[in-house]
Amino acid sequence: MQFDILPPEPFLNGKPYNIEDCYSEQASLFNNRLHFHPFHEMSVIYEGCSDFLINGNVYTLGDHSIQLIRPSDYHRQQTGAGQHIRYYNIIFMPEFLTKQMQDVLGRTEGVLCANLSEKDWGSCICLARAVHRAFSEQQKDDLTEVFLRCNIENLCILLLRCCQGTPAPCADISSEAIRRAVLFIHSQYREQITLAQAAEHAGLSASYFSGIFHKAMGVTFARYLLDYRLMIAERYLRQADLSVKQIASACGFRSGSHFNVAFKQRFGCAPGIWRDRNHCETS
Repeated sequence: MQFDILPPEPFLNGKPYNIEDCYSEQASLFNNRLHFHPFHEMSVIYEGCSDFLINGNVYTLGDHSIQLIRPSDYHRQQTGAGQHIRYYNIIFMPEFLTKQMQDVLGRTEGVLCANLSEKDWGSCICLARAVHRAFSEQQKDDLTEVFLRCNIENLCILLLRCCQGTPAPCADISSEAIRRAVLFIHSQYREQITLAQAAEHAGLSASYFSGIFHKAMGVTFARYLLDYRLMIAERYLRQADLSVKQIASACGFRSGSHFNVAFKQRFGCAPGIWRDRNHCETS
């Protein structure tokens, strides 16, 4: 199955975080749609039940559960017919967190999801309601941002501690290897990284890694790396006051001409033309 890399703009609207009270069912947009995104997505589920495919394994989460999808996690929701979930959806860019919390989440292996005990759930739902209420009041001041950051990090801490005592399903070793490789790509895409380097980072031989990556992602390592670089380049074109040549270099393209060709194949026009059109649309 082909994966999608979702850009942050439609979900964050230029902000470092967004918090919503959500409803999802089988007909929802991302049900059975394998995808990544460059932001963290936390779900605090307080009603219903659904399966989730995360890094190659299926997890059943329902009322009294919490999960955190990181930028290195590939996933899709798999809500069956007649099922639904209601949940607080808390999404935020990695840099919204403190550097220490970013490091902890980045190096933690395995999937971050748990069905909680009554005691832990009481703490979890209170925190989730508090951040949703503070966000809904739309107070734009430093104290509100500090409040949101502290309580979102408290939710992360609660989840991490619960996951330490939660046995994971029998996981395919390759799933964690792919997650480590994706994390490597996301952190090193500006460099001229190779499949062999990613395989070494995943702890696998290059030939074996190439096969399992293609099988899990539906595309080759090279295609995934290119698509990720193009997604970052699109963000730069929207937000950064950089030349096309500077963006090409910042995103790991060997040359401006290589960037132009790849961008045009993906988006239908050259980067400069794309920027002008989108600037006009948003002005």
